[in-house]
Amino acid sequence: MKKLLALLLLFIGLQTFSQKQANIWYFGQGAGVDFNFSPPRALTDGQLYTLEGCSTFSDSDGNLLFYSDGSTVWDKNHDIMNFNDAALTPSEGQLLGDPSAAQSGMIIPKPLSNDIYYLFTVTANGSFDGFNVYTIDMSLNGGNGQLIDEDGDGVFFSQLQAGAWSEKVAAVKGQECNTFWVVTAHNSQFFSYKVDENGVDETPVISNVSSNIDNRGYLKISPDGTKLVVANQSASNAILYDFKNLTGEVSNDETFLAEGFNDNDPYGIEFSVDSKKLYISTIQGFRYTLLDPAVTYKLFQYDLTATNIPGSQILIHEQTPSDANYPEGGFRGALQLAPNGKIYATIPLAYEDPASFATHLDVIENPTADGTDVVFTKDALFLDGRTSTQGLPPFISSLLLPIDISDNSGTTINNQDLKYCIGDNVSFSVTDPDIISGGSTPEFNWSFNDGTTTTTISTSESLELSNITIANNGIYTLKIDLTNACGDVTEYNATFNVEVFEPAIAIQPNNIFSCDTDGDGFIQFDLVAEQNAAILSGFDPSVDLTFFEVLYFNDPINAVDNLNPILTPDNYTNQDAFLEETIYVRVQNTKAPNACFAITEFKLKVTDLPTPTQPTVYRLCDDTTSAGGDTDGISSFLLNTKDAEILTGVANSGDYTISYHTDLVDAQTSSTTNAIDKDVDYLVTNSQRVYVRVENIANTDCNAISDDSAGSTFTSFELIVDAAPVVVTPPLDINRCDEDRAGFLDFDLITDQTPQILNGLDPSLDSNDFEVLYFDNLSDAELNTTSAIIANPYRVNISSNPTIFARVHNINNTTCYTIVDFKLKVTDTPTPTQPSVYRICDDTASGSDIDQKSLFLLNTKDAEILATVTNPGDYFISYHTDPVDAQTSSTTNAIDKNSDYEVTLSQRVYVRIENIDNVACNTVSDDSPGSTFTSFELIVDPLPVITDTVELKQCDDDTDGFSFFNLNEAASDISTNYLNETFVFYPSLLDAENDTDAYSEAEALVFENRTVTTDQVWARAISSENCYRIAQVDIIVSTTGLTGFTPRSFSVCDDFLDIDGNDTANNDDNDGISTFDFSSVTAEVRALFPVSQQLTITYYRNLADGLAELNAIADPANYRNIGYPVTQQIYIRVDSDLDNDCLGFGPFITLTVEPVTAQEVGPLELCDDLDDGDGFNGIVQTFNLESQTNAILGTQDPLGFTVTYHNSPADALSGIAPIINSTSYENNTPNLETIYVRVENNLSRCFTAQTSFDLIVNPLPIANFVNDLEVCDDNTDGSAQNGFSQTFDLELQTAGILGTQDPTQFSVTYHASLANAQAGALPLGSPFSNSVPFSQIIYARVYNAATGCVNDISNFNAIVNPEPTTENASNLSYCDDDSDGDDTNGFVQNIDLDSQITDILGTLQDPDDFNVTFHEDPADLIDGTNALSSPYTNTLADQQTIYVRVENKDTGCVNDDFTFEVIVNPLPKFTVTSPQIVCLSGPPLILFIENPVAVYDYVWTAPNGDESFGEEITIESGGVYTVTATTTNGTDCTRTREILVNESIIATITDQDVTIVDDSDNNSITIDPTNLGIGDYQYALIDENDLQTTFQDIPVFENLTGGFYTIVVQDKNGCRPDATLVVSVIEYPKFFTPNNDGINDTWAIKGANSTFYPSAQINIFNRFGKVVAQIDVDNPGWDGTYGGKILSSDDYWFSIILVDRNGNARERKGNFSLLRR
Repeated sequence: MKKLLALLLLFIGLQTFSQKQANIWYFGQGAGVDFNFSPPRALTDGQLYTLEGCSTFSDSDGNLLFYSDGSTVWDKNHDIMNFNDAALTPSEGQLLGDPSAAQSGMIIPKPLSNDIYYLFTVTANGSFDGFNVYTIDMSLNGGNGQLIDEDGDGVFFSQLQAGAWSEKVAAVKGQECNTFWVVTAHNSQFFSYKVDENGVDETPVISNVSSNIDNRGYLKISPDGTKLVVANQSASNAILYDFKNLTGEVSNDETFLAEGFNDNDPYGIEFSVDSKKLYISTIQGFRYTLLDPAVTYKLFQYDLTATNIPGSQILIHEQTPSDANYPEGGFRGALQLAPNGKIYATIPLAYEDPASFATHLDVIENPTADGTDVVFTKDALFLDGRTSTQGLPPFISSLLLPIDISDNSGTTINNQDLKYCIGDNVSFSVTDPDIISGGSTPEFNWSFNDGTTTTTISTSESLELSNITIANNGIYTLKIDLTNACGDVTEYNATFNVEVFEPAIAIQPNNIFSCDTDGDGFIQFDLVAEQNAAILSGFDPSVDLTFFEVLYFNDPINAVDNLNPILTPDNYTNQDAFLEETIYVRVQNTKAPNACFAITEFKLKVTDLPTPTQPTVYRLCDDTTSAGGDTDGISSFLLNTKDAEILTGVANSGDYTISYHTDLVDAQTSSTTNAIDKDVDYLVTNSQRVYVRVENIANTDCNAISDDSAGSTFTSFELIVDAAPVVVTPPLDINRCDEDRAGFLDFDLITDQTPQILNGLDPSLDSNDFEVLYFDNLSDAELNTTSAIIANPYRVNISSNPTIFARVHNINNTTCYTIVDFKLKVTDTPTPTQPSVYRICDDTASGSDIDQKSLFLLNTKDAEILATVTNPGDYFISYHTDPVDAQTSSTTNAIDKNSDYEVTLSQRVYVRIENIDNVACNTVSDDSPGSTFTSFELIVDPLPVITDTVELKQCDDDTDGFSFFNLNEAASDISTNYLNETFVFYPSLLDAENDTDAYSEAEALVFENRTVTTDQVWARAISSENCYRIAQVDIIVSTTGLTGFTPRSFSVCDDFLDIDGNDTANNDDNDGISTFDFSSVTAEVRALFPVSQQLTITYYRNLADGLAELNAIADPANYRNIGYPVTQQIYIRVDSDLDNDCLGFGPFITLTVEPVTAQEVGPLELCDDLDDGDGFNGIVQTFNLESQTNAILGTQDPLGFTVTYHNSPADALSGIAPIINSTSYENNTPNLETIYVRVENNLSRCFTAQTSFDLIVNPLPIANFVNDLEVCDDNTDGSAQNGFSQTFDLELQTAGILGTQDPTQFSVTYHASLANAQAGALPLGSPFSNSVPFSQIIYARVYNAATGCVNDISNFNAIVNPEPTTENASNLSYCDDDSDGDDTNGFVQNIDLDSQITDILGTLQDPDDFNVTFHEDPADLIDGTNALSSPYTNTLADQQTIYVRVENKDTGCVNDDFTFEVIVNPLPKFTVTSPQIVCLSGPPLILFIENPVAVYDYVWTAPNGDESFGEEITIESGGVYTVTATTTNGTDCTRTREILVNESIIATITDQDVTIVDDSDNNSITIDPTNLGIGDYQYALIDENDLQTTFQDIPVFENLTGGFYTIVVQDKNGCRPDATLVVSVIEYPKFFTPNNDGINDTWAIKGANSTFYPSAQINIFNRFGKVVAQIDVDNPGWDGTYGGKILSSDDYWFSIILVDRNGNARERKGNFSLLRR
């Protein structure tokens, strides 16, 4: 359904405005239209007769108020409206509007007035009556209205513009409340007049635009008030502008439309109701009367939402004289949007010829649609005897704004005839609720007109119709009353029509499956005959099926969309050979095909006669399915397993089924006749022959059956039961010893195993039927993989021990097999591992752990001995005390290795290892020299000798009763052999016994007693042979300290050495590390104890070391506090030399390193200066060294330290020669100098002199002088000659000023004065505009970003050179030619570009001073590349812009602003059909011009040289004619065309030209063309039923049935009428069936009547020779009765004599059958 837009009713203030005010139209020659009806009706009561202009206005209910042609006003009664109660007299003159103006008038209601209307009129082109406005008061003259003098000036009109004016006027509602804008145009200005409650504001808003507005053609404003368009007929274009309905302004943004060469001259224009589409009508040329040459009419659409509006142009309709449908073409006419949302067009054929006026209006049905979807209806509205000319009445465009109604599918339905099915549920609502959301609560009124009465059916916002019936047929109208923001009442109306029809039903029919007998896979189907009845079977009998049609489709989407149905369903051929296809069926009510339809589908498939593959013999092995077991020759076959093989070559195999039979006749009969059940096991004894039937599932006649005859490729096959091997006695494994230790053995399986296996078969089997094959894996054996059969002999490696799989199978059927396996084993003489000595600690098993007796379990050595033996499980080990026993056997005096064996001190043991299966494969311990496997010893190791309980004492470091112990110090007390033993400590005796929870070595070093003062641990003393005893260690904490000792402190300065005290590169006097001597403390400590007491005094770095007595300080006289910078506590430990008791312990010494730090600081940097007269010597006098002091001291108190600066490190180290003037120091070394720093502690005199920093003098940047900067003047400021330029790129100088300096570090700024450059102020930007004409000094400042140094001495001049001037030169114009072989392509090769140079330079510029070049691409103008040579060949067809570049040779300045056009004028474009045929038999042939694109002058030349003029020539003879066309547009281009005219004539045919062969097996008619004529003829036959064959070139018709035929001979060249001849073909029917079914009910001769055979005698006899009937040749025939009695079925004979019109006699005798059934 095409979308059409809605109706709008607009109410303003006290006066109601709606689009019904546009419901009545009067126009043309008494024509009118009333849009109060749907469809609209023609009016014939109008008094307006005009060629163009007209206007009409109605009230808000659609009742006519008045209408005008611009010079006369008619009231609603069609009387001329008076002025001040008097008719207008000739002396008073008519209104100043001109009916020949395109828009002679525009009617505007005065806002807030119910009575006052304004009529704006325009003059016609060439007249001088200007633009005027008249006032009409509808309250006067009994409500019929009068023209009045509203302003009382004595003149009943106001002249808004005098003199010549355009024919254009339009109006739209203003954005302000109660306002309208009336817009007209003249020259290049638009004039907008505001109309409000005060009347017409006679001071217009004037908008200037770039283009001249043509006087002729329409002006329209879009309904939404945003766009304005004018048609410029004379300028051959239309221009689109933006319009502001708030201010009345027209923008100067011009969009040119319809200006192409083929778009012609625009006249009518109109917007769609949604303002998104624009329509423009054009004509080619002008035509006053029908005597003038016809012109072409075109109608275009433009999409105003497109980015490229001109590019969206689509041709909607065209009337060109070359089209046979429009031989008179079409003339210009208006386009007008109507209240129903459609756009109506008037298309007359000429300007003022009454015979050319249009009897109908044409219509664009859906103007809002995209171009390709637009529906244009020609002759849509008949004007009931009146005619339309060029004009239609314009209206206030905003009256036609839309409101849409949509159905529940979302489709807009305004003004649509909606079709639904009985039972449908539909709803209707406003499409865009935003339209009504801005006002007060809207009032809705839905009304229904059933053709008799109108009733209100709903006041809801939407309308719901449920389960609709025929009673719902009628017209539905929605009226919405809404108050807008201005307080005005707006009424919206929309209408649609509903028709309800019977719904469609589509029953799914059966699928169609057919068998193809010719093998091509294609069959013709009559879908109508086969399927229609079933598809339509669902309808109630009362439904008239003549209103339903059945359509067939190949695509489901097409079926739904009703596109591309199968055109000939009664003769349909499947699409793809042998492939199933789905046919989709659409049943639709022909009265509502898009609303009432149903879809179903069925499958269609053509199946080929199957070509099955010959099945192979089906062999199975004897199995156990029968009671007789697997040796009775009985087995079960599953025949469905053969299906796939048989169907291998069959296409679409799933379409076929296979049956199996034991008898050929059964297979031939059907698939079910005694068929074997192929899906269950079928028992066969020995063998069975089987016959196969393959048939199509859907068509059983499509089948193939086994055929055993000679030459058959598909025969029966056999089921055979083959004997299966049954092995009763399986073969034995073979186990052999590799005696030579080669690592492998070769086995002869055929000799060793095959006889054994075959002899082990069931005795009932014949071993000769079987063979044995050997494989090394079960998979290959089962698959009988021949490539995997083991070669004989078979080599086996010692380590492999493979399993061999023997496949025993039937020679005739290798699938009958069994598999037995056996192992091949090769045992090597074992190579055992030499056993290690077996040691055990002395234990108490013998009653004492010091008697060196213990028990050994020898089987624990087995794994060690067999560690390197492959397959150790294959071997047995025995142990012996005598080598001879071991060599004898594994049982000779062998030690019981699985029981304890007692040994005292030691015992030598001999080992025997032998293969369990082959004891000959053995190895025995051999103690001879060189042996790698010898005997080994059993040894009993003694336990350690220990003290069972010892004490370990430690000093308490803090009197809390807890301290840390080094448990290892107890070792010497536990054992005297402690140095050769290992000690492990445990928290309990149980742990020591079980070796659990042992203390780690780290834990033993720092063990802390777990209870106050005392604790116990247990120690294992372990021998080197891992034998151990356990001792108890008592832990005691001593409270002894150094009573009376005063702690000591030692302080030194940090030294400038590395951590280790060495003078290296890592020296550091701030690391807090220095050397101490506290050895004097030793004597002080010793003095605390008696002189005779033996003591050991040691010093430790920390508490942990002291308690563990680890890492004692070796030399207290030379100790560095490494690891403890700045300050450290030293621990003193005093131990008794007698019992290792701790006598004193504590941190009694404090070491302190006095720090002095000097922080590293950065360099001091200054830029070089001129204070010493040299800015580049690297010397400055202003370095402030003291500025570094605070940073050097960091957090140190400045009052406690002194900082001095020195010129050498030696001075800083010794503290001499400090720099005196440290606040204004002058560097001695240019550019870079190092200063050395000394920081000294004022109290300790400790110092550091390792810090230094640099003094850096940065050089000034270099500012090079550069050449002046020159540019060419341009037109940026409106002049290219004033010496000012806005395009100076100062940055072009930067590289030269910087020279080799890095631009990433150095920057250049430019300044207008030296002072600014020095201050770095007001830098100039680029592009720079000079302020001094022609030459200005620019100062450059160079800045070093790294140093901050600046140089500002460079400068240069900025110079502006004027650009050349150009004069206007005319375009170059040429006629197209065929120098390139084509005179229509718009290209010529002789364009003289150089001829333009003199005109371009003018008289003031010397051509020698300039280079002038021509270019196709403006981009080439920049550097003058790709200059064109002369003569030149254009590269763009028809018209090409040439870009000119003028360059001053001296300054290089260029002017590239000038262009001119190279115009290649087309030769006349027209065609004349050639060759053509002239019929010598008449009528004469008219040669005429076809498809001319313009108006040309024509000269015709006949073959004899005679000339004639005009667009056509009438001829009666053949030959070569020429016509030469010359353009009339001033280019004088010509083209000549030749027309070959061949002669022809209608045929002349007589009986003598025809040969008839009848009463035969191949009746035929042959025409002899020899005497027919000179034409080229084709032939057809028309039979008695008026059915005509298609025309054919061969004059022979064969296989004809008897009857009368009309031969038609047609001239293929078009000469008419066709020649005809009626002939007779005799045929005698073979039978007839008189059963009154209307088919063959009588027997009569076909092709015989009295016309062809005036004399005829026909007798019919029964089998006994009796005459039973005599019939006339014109008789309908014999009905099978004799004397009123019905004769029985039988054979009858006839005797016939026929005499034709020429007296020639034909006699024929024969017989026929009478059949009754």
